[in-house]
Amino acid sequence: MDRPLSTEFQDPGRYMERLISFLGLIAMLGLAWLLSSDRRNMNIRLILSGVGLQLVLALLLLKTEAGKTAFVFARLAVDRVIGFSNDGARFLFGSLVDTFPVGFSVLPMVIFISSITGVLFYLGVLQWVVKVMARVMVYVMNTSGSESLAASANVYLGISTAPLAVVPYLKTMTGSEIMALMTTGMATVAGSVLAAYVTFGVDAGHLMAASLMSAPAALVISKVMVPETEMSPTLGVVKVDVPRQDYNVLDAACRGASDGMKLALNIAAMLMVAIAFVSLFNWVVG
Repeated sequence: MDRPLSTEFQDPGRYMERLISFLGLIAMLGLAWLLSSDRRNMNIRLILSGVGLQLVLALLLLKTEAGKTAFVFARLAVDRVIGFSNDGARFLFGSLVDTFPVGFSVLPMVIFISSITGVLFYLGVLQWVVKVMARVMVYVMNTSGSESLAASANVYLGISTAPLAVVPYLKTMTGSEIMALMTTGMATVAGSVLAAYVTFGVDAGHLMAASLMSAPAALVISKVMVPETEMSPTLGVVKVDVPRQDYNVLDAACRGASDGMKLALNIAAMLMVAIAFVSLFNWVVG
């Protein structure tokens, strides 16, 4: 007896959604090509392997049992972290945490996760994870070690902290590698900000999947817009050599909290200004 097709294959709307997504991918690559600084030096292998790596990550994260388990674990872990952060915020602000959640719950969460990130960085956990991801990208996409490290670090640290992973290489990085560093920083979601989005109702697993998939995608876009025309000193080499700035775990936690406070204040300022400008434009056109 033939097995019935799933609703995913019976619904023609699903095919249209996939077609739109595919056309969107082609359109983005085409736009990047039009804006390219050197259209003749495209690395076709890097483009195809980068898109392929993104698709493989999507299948592993979204279509396998291991990926679904990772989603559940991510959701539970982020919920726990949010709870711990709210405990600390309530100690300082009391009922204001529930009355004004953005200012007194979301922003303190950014500070707390930044502190956790500082501790993990001091212990070497983040460096190990970043190195593994970078080696995968170097092997699959044949990118240089410095830009692969930067792309991997941006997934966890964000654009303000990720350059620490490539500090020893900044002076010798090519223009294409600098472009990759900035592009991956704009394309990914830092861990300190990810939990803030979760409090607004976004699924933690989907955010993590999107951030991971964006790393190779951002490398592809950056290499289309600014193709590599120089010989990188770190081609095929992945080495995390970050000088330790903290004396102990407590010092790392305090430094992370201090960095997180600066980030939280910047987020608060940008939100206030953005909403004020929206109100101004509404008044102008209304």
